[in-house]
Amino acid sequence: MPSRPPRRSRPSPRRQRAPVRPLRPAGDDAPRTVVRISGPADILGVLPHRLGFHPTESLVVICLEGPRRRDRLVMRLDLADERHDDAVVADVVRRVQHVGASGAALVCYSDAPEDWPDVPDGARGTVRPARPALPRAPLVDGVGEALAALGVEVIESVLVRRGRWYSYRPCGDESCCPPDGQPLPAEPTPAATLYAAEAVLQGGSVLPSRESLRRSIEPSQHAVAVAVREQAAAVAGGRL
Repeated sequence: MPSRPPRRSRPSPRRQRAPVRPLRPAGDDAPRTVVRISGPADILGVLPHRLGFHPTESLVVICLEGPRRRDRLVMRLDLADERHDDAVVADVVRRVQHVGASGAALVCYSDAPEDWPDVPDGARGTVRPARPALPRAPLVDGVGEALAALGVEVIESVLVRRGRWYSYRPCGDESCCPPDGQPLPAEPTPAATLYAAEAVLQGGSVLPSRESLRRSIEPSQHAVAVAVREQAAAVAGGRL
């Protein structure tokens, strides 16, 4: 029987229950731990462990499956120039369709400045809105609308920016989705803590950045290592 962490209190009706992620320790016969995720704070605490590093200037799409919203796939894309938004939307939708996801959660990481678009206002020409648009809102909204059109439910749509998170789809209750965002938790939530413990048990770790991850797997430039690679390449080439 799968082991489960203690049941948590039910989330506020203002926000829907987010993905449930099963974790399997090493070995097919090992007990399964199910980590229940109940909101953006849990999602944001778990994502670095799913990716292996802390993302920046990225769009992360969590693909969910079935009525229990099992985490099927997590994909991360570098944020491209805004003129490529339509191509990015099409690519994300194609990948989500390919895995057969029935739901998704979207998280955008960006420290880009806020956007103050001019809004048409009849005879007065244009006026500024009361609040700025969140960075990369056209991209995130485009992905969400395209997925919804295909029947894929987007349960969360969140921006992480300068130590705070913001909802691209605020519920209207400022105690839940304040215009100035919510601070990222100073300590991991219980769900994120459990997920991190299971990830470490499986040998996982979280690096500071994608560049750190790249450096961790690139070949050594030590003279002996370079000589061994050159010798191996020469031997392999002679056998082709």
